[in-house]
Amino acid sequence: MPPVDERREYRRKKASFPVRCKKIYGDRFIEKDTLTKNIGEKGACIECDGVLPLNSRLFVEIQLSPLSKTLRALSRIVWIKKLRRENGYELGVEFISLKEGQDSDLSECINLL
Repeated sequence: MPPVDERREYRRKKASFPVRCKKIYGDRFIEKDTLTKNIGEKGACIECDGVLPLNSRLFVEIQLSPLSKTLRALSRIVWIKKLRRENGYELGVEFISLKEGQDSDLSECINLL
């Protein structure tokens, strides 16, 4: 199987942006604040304490620092990597649905990195 980077349609750029993840469980939800490790036009790698199941859907809000804008997207966990630190994980998320006009904001931000 080819490395993840070779399977991607869009390249990722290193970026440490604040991100808030929201996971909905029935009538309640869990929020976690963390950071991105990298970002691309179709997804991001985020650091997380604890793990969520593969294919889980998350609502993410990412602060695109160079633009002072917030990206809001429904996303899906497509891969999980355990880190050396206790309860530490990296989650690869694919953006499923962006708010209107935010695809161009994201492209502009990536071009500034």
